[in-house]
Order: sequence, then C-alpha cells, then structure tokens
Amino acid sequence: MTLPHRVHVSSFQRPVAWMLLAAAGLTALPVQADTAKPDDGGAALTGWAFVFENDLIGTQSAQDRWYTNGLQLMLAFEPGREPEVLKPAVSWGQWLVPQDCQGSGCSLTMDTVLGQNIYTPRRVDVAEPQLKDRPWAGWLYGGVGLTSFSADRQQVLGLKVGVTGPASLAESTQKGAHCCLGSSKEPLGWNNQLRPRLGVQLSYLSTHYHFTEGPVGLQSSWGGSVGNVRTQLRGALALTWSPAGGPQRGSQSGSLDEGEFFTPDFTAQAVDGSIWDSLKHTVFFAHAQVSAVAYNVFLQGRTYAGHSEIDPERLVGTSTLGLSIPFGERGQHKLSLAWKRRTPEFKVKGNDPQDERDRYQSWGLLSYSRDL
Repeated sequence: MTLPHRVHVSSFQRPVAWMLLAAAGLTALPVQADTAKPDDGGAALTGWAFVFENDLIGTQSAQDRWYTNGLQLMLAFEPGREPEVLKPAVSWGQWLVPQDCQGSGCSLTMDTVLGQNIYTPRRVDVAEPQLKDRPWAGWLYGGVGLTSFSADRQQVLGLKVGVTGPASLAESTQKGAHCCLGSSKEPLGWNNQLRPRLGVQLSYLSTHYHFTEGPVGLQSSWGGSVGNVRTQLRGALALTWSPAGGPQRGSQSGSLDEGEFFTPDFTAQAVDGSIWDSLKHTVFFAHAQVSAVAYNVFLQGRTYAGHSEIDPERLVGTSTLGLSIPFGERGQHKLSLAWKRRTPEFKVKGNDPQDERDRYQSWGLLSYSRDL
C-alpha cells in the first residue's frame, strides 16, 4: 500500500502553535510584580498547578492507545491582582459568586491554562490508516477561566481555544517521549492524524460539597461543554474521606475529563509540616461520572485519511480512585494521584470483532499544586 504523503506543518500552522505558547508566557510576565505593593496595580499569583496524565501510570499494562497523554499548566491570580487584559472577564463572572457569600471561604479567581492532549489508535507501530479505530489526534490549547469558591460549592467557567492537526505538536511530543524512554514502538501513523482545525470550547462545572465537617464527605457535580471540540453534559458523585475531617474542597481530579480546567483549592490547610500531619490531612476519594456525548472531534473529526469507520458511544462512564496529600509548613504544597477507568467511547461500524471489555481504557493522573 502506498503510504500517505508526509504532512508538514504549514507556514501558517507553525506560528499559531507558538502563539499559543507565547500567550501563556505573556500572562505570566506581569507576575514578576508579585513583590509590588497591593495598590500598585501589578498582577500576582495565588497559586499554580501542573497536571500529567498518561496510560503509563494506568491500572492496565502500559500501552499507547486512545487517550495516551495529557499535560496542563494552570496559573491562578489573586483576586483583584489579575493582568489588566483579563480584568473585564472577572466582572463578567461575578454572577458565579453567591450574593450571601462572605469571608475567607468565598473567592472568585481568574485562571489561565496551557495544555496538550494526545490520542492514538491501538496500534501505534502501523503507518497505514486504521479506519476501524479512533484516529490519531492532538490538541494544543490555551484558555482562561473563572473559579468561584463558597462554603459548600465550587464553580468553574472556562473558555479554551486551540488547534488540532500538525500544529498541535502531538507527533513531536510523542516521538520525543518514546525516544527518551527507550520505547521499542515508534509512532508511525501521524500522517493520518486529524486535519487542522481551530477548536473553541466553553465549559462549566458546578460541584456541591455535602457533610463538610466530618471525616466522610459527599460531592455531587454537574456541568458540560459546548463547542466544535466537545459538546456534552455530565453528572457525577464522589465519596471522600480524610482522617482529620473538615472541609475537603478541591479534590476534583475525578470529575474532570482530559483537558478540563484543573482548579484546586489554594487555601492552605492547617498542616504543621510533619509527615504524620500530612498523612492525617490526606484526602482519599472515589468518583463515578456519566457523560452524555453529542460530539467529540477526536472521534468524529476528518483525518488526512478520511473519516474513521467508528460511531461514538453516546453515554460514557468514568470511575476514579485517588488521593491528595498536602505537605509543607502550612500545607501549601499538594500532590494528587488518581487512577481512571472509562467505558468504551466508540464502536466499530458494522460487526465489531473486539471484545467489549477490551475497549475499556485506564490511565493515571499525577498533579502538583502550589499555594503562593
């Protein structure tokens, strides 16, 4: 079979990718004024977080297939200390804050994110189009969001803009990772990836905290997203437990699909810096989510080899088990680890020879957040 022509990043696509990278850097530049006086108008961070997702840390044997890697860097600004260009968006989001919410437990923060998602079919060592599997795809995105915390609720409203196709830099990221890790499987099918697209997605997530004072807590969440990347609705329940008890806000790793805003609670906990106290304040969580999917470009988008011969599943479930450990003299550092398992996202048109259980996917999530 004649292989498809080599796909090059065009003179237009390459600047778009680097413009997204530059935009995230520019939002961080004003933070150099962090030591400035509060009334000088300079921007300042309240915290930042980094998220790494990969099937290498999943519950199954490590293998590149389907959702295989995700990276996200998030910066959160102090209320009233956002970059000037972002301040109008804060006023637009005031409706997220309950009118009767007062005190340190209530806040509205502006967040910026930069991230990348990578998807592949089951066989990454095959160069020919695999039309009966999910397509090769990458998404490089940037975004802004608003996060509202009240005593018993967290709301996140986010807008992301990004690119698919060669400008997503997914091919170079995966090949570089395989080279560094010494993998024997070279990704060969990136010539068949999604065609270039400018993707826009607006998302919203509301999480309610129940039984917040005891060691056991319950969280219920609902939300969705709309755009030409994903359009879906979702609902979820989570059970949390911490030996120390008290508020367990921000343990949201289980309620997020890949690429969604990761917005931990940057309120420092009463941790004295000892290992024992960190263990007492560790939060364990179990989470179950159901999504009603109307559109997913990473399954339904057009590739350089045409459309894949698959149909998306309209109801997709995700279960998560994880823990979050605060450490440092005031709990300003937080490390989270979670394992996710998802029901099949697609089915092959016509007769599907695959075992239904073999189309479940598992991957792991590792995140670090820092309260400044």
